[in-house]
Amino acid sequence: MSYTLEVLPDAPIIWEVWGEDFDAAVDNAAITRDIMRILNASRQQMVIVADLRSVQLEWEDIVYLANKAVPPEINQHPRLQKIIVITSDEIVQKAIEGMSHEAFGAVKFDIVSSPDRAMAQARRYLH
Repeated sequence: MSYTLEVLPDAPIIWEVWGEDFDAAVDNAAITRDIMRILNASRQQMVIVADLRSVQLEWEDIVYLANKAVPPEINQHPRLQKIIVITSDEIVQKAIEGMSHEAFGAVKFDIVSSPDRAMAQARRYLH
């Protein structure tokens, strides 16, 4: 599989990891469906942590994801507290920052460089 997704056992955090073979046009619909199932079943606020350190995105992937990565049903879900992205890729960071523009859904992300920072940030949002 090109991604993994789990809810951490000790916190309401959805931890997703995109693999090297992640294909935005193919995998985005499946990951959206999986996240929606988790958010809809939750009884508490949740944070999504997306680890993108392994993925190799082409320009076409970045453009596609800017338009489709976080659909309104996730971005505006009442159980979603925040989305935190782990990446050190400057192009991916700029694309993510661009998604905060209204034309791309006004998604507000935090961007961090390590899983430890992501976990600490997620716990702050949940407490």
